[in-house]
Amino acid sequence: MLDVGLEYVPAIFQSLFMRSESGGSYRAALRNTFFPGLLMTAEQSRKTACLYRMVMDKHVCPYGLKARYLLKSEGYEVDDHWLTTREETDAFKSEHNVETTSQIFIVGERIGGYDALRRHLGKPVKD
Repeated sequence: MLDVGLEYVPAIFQSLFMRSESGGSYRAALRNTFFPGLLMTAEQSRKTACLYRMVMDKHVCPYGLKARYLLKSEGYEVDDHWLTTREETDAFKSEHNVETTSQIFIVGERIGGYDALRRHLGKPVKD
């Protein structure tokens, strides 16, 4: 049996009462209303972040390292993108209209740099 929490009960009842709009049967209504919501919730519960940071021969951005550590300690899977040349870094900053790297994106939304990430996660920031 599928183990679901109480947060899914409204979706199940919705599919029951919306069966005429969702294919005419309870099974079709579940397939069209409940299961997409269940999959979306599972996807949203997986915490992922994209981190863009400078990693060059003679320089590794310390704030990028701190951001990576903070994201991982908060349970995020980190898609770590290294900017390995000055040209690549400048192109990234121009494309995203930012002045600095590292930059963090969560669910496709740009959070900003390390301090902005700390604010986003409810952590104190030194001013």
